[in-house]
Amino acid sequence: MPAALQSALAGTAPEPFSSSSTASFEPRRAQTKHALQSVPRTDIERTRADRKRQLILKGRLLRAHLMHASQPLAGTLTTGESAFKIASRIRQHPEWLAAGLAAVLLLQPRRISGWLRDARHGLRMSQQLLPLLSVLRR
Repeated sequence: MPAALQSALAGTAPEPFSSSSTASFEPRRAQTKHALQSVPRTDIERTRADRKRQLILKGRLLRAHLMHASQPLAGTLTTGESAFKIASRIRQHPEWLAAGLAAVLLLQPRRISGWLRDARHGLRMSQQLLPLLSVLRR
């Protein structure tokens, strides 16, 4: 039986811990508190300010690195953004989707593709002619 249990059953007080065994035990918080009390307050504030500056600088460097690393993705991200904008516009106006599907079902796909081809050629021609017209107007 342990000595503490035997003394408890006998009605006597157990032996106290020796002071040498408890002197080395000190909670971590108490150690930190004593360490901070020994440092002057201005040094602590200076250390915090230095750490804050280091973290701000590190954040700026990481943001710059991320921007540089994401440059090759710019075109893909722009295309994805455009797709999301189109999808949100269609969600706002579902009748446009219904009209497009009705046009495909009622008209022949060859006619639609021909109209789209003609519209694309017209757009290209207008983009080429508009600068010439603006020069002629002056």
